[in-house]
Amino acid sequence: MERLTRYDVAQYGGVKMVVIESDLLPPDPAVVVIPLLADYPAVNDLNPVLVHDGHALLQANGHIVSISVEH
Repeated sequence: MERLTRYDVAQYGGVKMVVIESDLLPPDPAVVVIPLLADYPAVNDLNPVLVHDGHALLQANGHIVSISVEH
């Protein structure tokens, strides 16, 4: 798998997510991501809406997680 860098959008299990981990950190088998969800209860100023591939997706900041990118 290619290396994911900050602000890349990845998809796993049908869920898109944006990589927010700093590029200044050394390579690691896991990266920090925030899910991008179409139907999520928004909190003003906490959950920005991002447009990706023509779809408005809400950045679900309450679900920040670290995921493994190695097989």
